[in-house]
Amino acid sequence: ISAFCLTTGSRISETLGLNTGEIYAAYKSVQEGKPAVIRLIKTKGSKPRDIIVDRDLIMLLKRYVDSDGPRARAVEIGQAHRSSFKDNESVFVNESDCAPRFAGRTYSAKRAEEHFAAVQIRIGMVRTVPIYDLETREPIGERQVNKHRIHHLRHTYAIQAWHAYRRLPEIDRWIKIQGQLGHKSHEVTA
Repeated sequence: ISAFCLTTGSRISETLGLNTGEIYAAYKSVQEGKPAVIRLIKTKGSKPRDIIVDRDLIMLLKRYVDSDGPRARAVEIGQAHRSSFKDNESVFVNESDCAPRFAGRTYSAKRAEEHFAAVQIRIGMVRTVPIYDLETREPIGERQVNKHRIHHLRHTYAIQAWHAYRRLPEIDRWIKIQGQLGHKSHEVTA
């Protein structure tokens, strides 16, 4: 999920809205020597857009969604534990390491943020914030919190793309990045 957001600039909601058919279509394009393009349907403005996806990421996602990949195993567990389970073909699902009743369900943005935060804390990418007494409003301690949210990966993507397109005139850089991010105007992007 993080890799997809970082390398495409997509929003977490757009990433979690992907379906397996989109991955297979992009994989087919890669096999034909064409660019890997995915059409995002569930976008912020409800206006579908095409995004370019790294070929290696498409290969990785295809292995993930294949019938013998982690996604399929999670869906099998979900089907075994809930007779009403229906696979909605979401790419990102709760994997087999969660409670069986949740396995195979579409991954939520909240869960993605929790995992992203946990990884940051585990690797020490944290900041210290004060804890205040609610009555006196005096600091009574400190705690460690993660520094970043998944949305920050969009910003990182935009900066990396800006540098990657350095040979283009400035306005063309912004317009190219605008299209990938799904902004209405390049002025929002800049």
